[in-house]
Amino acid sequence: MSPAVSGPAYRFKTVWHVAAPCQAVWNAIYASDRWPEWWRGVEEVVEVAAHETHPLRLAVLRRDTPTKEVVFAEDSWPGTVHLAVRIGDELVATSSWVPRDHDATPGVHAVQLRGMATANHLQGTGLGGLLVEEGCRRMAASGFGLVWARARDAALGFY
Repeated sequence: MSPAVSGPAYRFKTVWHVAAPCQAVWNAIYASDRWPEWWRGVEEVVEVAAHETHPLRLAVLRRDTPTKEVVFAEDSWPGTVHLAVRIGDELVATSSWVPRDHDATPGVHAVQLRGMATANHLQGTGLGGLLVEEGCRRMAASGFGLVWARARDAALGFY
């Protein structure tokens, strides 16, 4: 079951005409932690506990799969961060960021993006991009030099 979104209808796919220099617009877009200040409907990207990601993992990542397991062994690893997009009182997109080196880049402090899930009714609206941008910003600020992920073949279209 998809979480309900309260409040007025909102669409993330819009065209905006902004009377501002390109650099100022880019700076505003890049600072995803400040989006709630000017992007109506986006409440915030928040850090959450692993168990709070489970409903979306189940609804999105385990839909049409034989397994219904939503707990990852890495959920409780030191340094693992779980992020979510909140609209109103609902978490509508989640991701987990696991400190884990990548075999192809030895010596690079890396983090793996796992468990990326956006509520079915909000897929394609830009929430996943918001979450990835904010996650990458936070990981870079924490000293990670590489973000990497694995994706199921069925999910490749989202990336």
